[in-house]
Amino acid sequence: MFQAFVYQELLKETIKKCQNGRDVTDDEVEEFTKPLVPKNEEERCLVACVFKEYKVIIDGHFDPVNALNVAKVVYKDYPDKVERIKDVLDHCGEDIPSHNDNECDLAGDIMKCEVKYLNSIPKMTSLEFLAGSMAATAEP
Repeated sequence: MFQAFVYQELLKETIKKCQNGRDVTDDEVEEFTKPLVPKNEEERCLVACVFKEYKVIIDGHFDPVNALNVAKVVYKDYPDKVERIKDVLDHCGEDIPSHNDNECDLAGDIMKCEVKYLNSIPKMTSLEFLAGSMAATAEP
């Protein structure tokens, strides 16, 4: 529980940075962590910014290897969660373009696949997926 709180706070700061310093409420963070497909360009670009901050998107490429490595760090004591994240990444690797110069659209594609897959399995949240990405890039 504490770990999830820490990552929510890191996410809050990252979202704030991605919104040019605009304060972010806990409700906005909660909404961001839900497995939802971004509705418009602004939302896709916000997701892209967060993904880039945590190295899930690098130069227009989705990096599932880094996303999994992050999950392994965050959930080292929870192998079942790491396995679920691996399943999502394996599944989404087939449905997400390997490169898209429009990183906002790439983020939208990632979220579409994640939502589709998460809806097909129990007990997985977007926060778990994103928290893994955040931990790998957090300063020690």
